[in-house]
Amino acid sequence: MDDSPIVQLLNDLVRAAIGRGASDVHLEPQEKIWRVRFRIDGKLVVVQEFAKELLSPLISRLKIVSQIPLDEHRRPVEGKWLFQADDQITYDIRISIIPFLYGEGAVLRILKLLGTQPDLHSLGFRDDAICQSIHRTIAERSGLFLVVGPTGCGKSTTIYTLLQMLNDGSRKIITVEDPVEYAARGISQVNVVASQGLSFASALRAILRQAPNVLFVGEIRDPETAAIAIQAALTGHFVFSTLHADGVAGAVGRLENLQISKHLIRTTLRGILAQRLVRCLCPHCRRGCGLPPAMAKRFALDETVQIFQPSGCEKCHQSGYDGRTIHFEWAPVTHGTTQLERLQDHINNLRLITFADSTRRLLLDGRISMDDALCFLGSLHLSS
Repeated sequence: MDDSPIVQLLNDLVRAAIGRGASDVHLEPQEKIWRVRFRIDGKLVVVQEFAKELLSPLISRLKIVSQIPLDEHRRPVEGKWLFQADDQITYDIRISIIPFLYGEGAVLRILKLLGTQPDLHSLGFRDDAICQSIHRTIAERSGLFLVVGPTGCGKSTTIYTLLQMLNDGSRKIITVEDPVEYAARGISQVNVVASQGLSFASALRAILRQAPNVLFVGEIRDPETAAIAIQAALTGHFVFSTLHADGVAGAVGRLENLQISKHLIRTTLRGILAQRLVRCLCPHCRRGCGLPPAMAKRFALDETVQIFQPSGCEKCHQSGYDGRTIHFEWAPVTHGTTQLERLQDHINNLRLITFADSTRRLLLDGRISMDDALCFLGSLHLSS
């Protein structure tokens, strides 16, 4: 029954997560209870704990709405659920269920359908010169454009925004993903199903016979996929893809590890965008403070500059933060500019903006705290 207590509980949890801007919901079995945690602005927050007896029927309900077999309890399973919220916006809920020691646990990843942004500014790229440089790069007829960073840093959202900017009806755009992140009108999308023999590599071979102008390869994971993507970029296609790498220079090293020669990298690469997400200070309750001399020196700022720290209010649920924004570095790679032997160092020198530059700007704009800035830079072993 759609009005049963379990149905209402699951719907209420998803609505609460959407209302608080959570990116995912974690249902975690413990020895005597199970708990619910939301990931909000990149941090997990305990929301509620329930009696253990409620978990099994809730997991069963998840399997029903995501079309997962009810009798499967011994192996990890995945599914998806289209959920319409009270504001009539439809959300794509990606569901992963895994058997743990004390029962099956689940993670619900929340994606808004057509969740791309209208332009780069809305993603957090505030510098007009940087936006224009990216626009010029994606307008080229062929080449490879990489967006790099860890899982969950918004790579697919950025690429889909760029694809929509190119989706004017004059180009054939095809994506190959595992899984397809966003349903997009006017773009042909292929969902990789490795268990049925449809891998990135096999899908790419078939797609090249469809005469696309623009390709999005969800992720370059292995030498075979890398080689086909590079071949497509060499033969008149503009190819977007993602890599797991620390920054723009790390992306070059990753391609070399995937057995792509320096010559082919030089020939095909058009631009590398490295990005991370960081929590934004709540604009309603952030409090100003002075800049310590040591920090002023590190960030090359005047000591009289005011920065901001988190506080907490009703609007941000006392967290001090509201949403996330993007740190990034961008290196356009023009034809004939990558002839040096130390290719990684040369790519680094091509950067129009570094992670440190981006972090400094966010700090000056009052969008992030000093602690978050230092934590981010320290994790990348960067300096200003």
